Amino acid sequence: MELKHLSERYENEFLAPYATRCSDSKGRKVFEEKDINRTCFQRDRDRIFFSRSFRKLQHKTQVFIIQEGQSYRNRYIHTMQVALHARMIARFLKANEDLCEAIAYAHDVGHPPFGHAGEEEICLISKEKAGFDFEHNIQSLRVVHFLEKRNGMDGLNLCFETLEGIVRHQTISDKPKDIPDEFLQYKAPSIEAQIVNVADEIAFSIHDLYDAYKAKLFSKVQIEELRKISLWKDSNERFGLLTHILINDVLENSLEALSKIKSIEELRNNDVICTISAKTIEKLRELQKFLFRYVYKSPAVTIMDNKGRKIIRNLFNEFWKKPELLPVNSLNKLENEDKTRVIIDFLAGLSDIEANNLHKSYCDLYKELII
Repeated sequence: MELKHLSERYENEFLAPYATRCSDSKGRKVFEEKDINRTCFQRDRDRIFFSRSFRKLQHKTQVFIIQEGQSYRNRYIHTMQVALHARMIARFLKANEDLCEAIAYAHDVGHPPFGHAGEEEICLISKEKAGFDFEHNIQSLRVVHFLEKRNGMDGLNLCFETLEGIVRHQTISDKPKDIPDEFLQYKAPSIEAQIVNVADEIAFSIHDLYDAYKAKLFSKVQIEELRKISLWKDSNERFGLLTHILINDVLENSLEALSKIKSIEELRNNDVICTISAKTIEKLRELQKFLFRYVYKSPAVTIMDNKGRKIIRNLFNEFWKKPELLPVNSLNKLENEDKTRVIIDFLAGLSDIEANNLHKSYCDLYKELII
């Protein structure tokens, strides 16, 4: 029996009525013959995993701009942890693990270098120069739909359900605007997209705290403040137990509501169901406020963020004045696309290392900014 048929039989026999089955997929923009060994969502997952944009995540900042010899999480490690959490939750909720994994792999492929500081600077530039808001979830859709190349064509030609999960990715820090209407047909996204959303929120909250804690970023006073935070107390100051508490909360909070859902249509016309409980989200927000105050806005992070912002700004200005410095594939796009859009696509696709190296080459006056 072909492997694909085993996977499809598993979907039909095991998945819940509200889960997304490959047999019910709305398909791809460009028709393709089916693969004999992989389902459509397994193919999507593999295309994303082997894409150039996905590989670059290993050299893109999560929170701490990484210098040689440091071991902070990069955006690739974060993405893999989101996928790990998502698969675990999907298994318990009887959702489609392959679709969860595909969405998780793709959710940050449009993220610029230098973390959220890089994204904020690019957003400022896009507003100033072209009047649009840059947002990395929308950019991730642009990456897989247009900027990546496969078999001589634009985009990876992913399934509708994978694209929807990418563009409707939402957490406390990710609230995409300007979502194309085709992905807003329903009140709620698929259960798999909902799972990835909550998996991302769990992953970045815990792992950003872990990196800061292990880097000894906190003062004694701040550690004492952390010990008063209820979630940290509940976990006995153990990161693994903290993850366990949050995932268990999602499962307990979601299972009862999902038990009443009899179809995909019913799930999609409802409010988002796969969430952290109200009681626990209040505790998590307390922890996230601590992170915002003492990690994201700490002097160590702010100094490096400001350097990253200036590198992005200097590179944009240089390419704006001298577009001939852009690579050939970007130059060719200038004939039909807005100049700001082309430069921003190029900058957003750079790794931290590539941005640094270009800055050394083209911005001699700013060598003090090299990270």
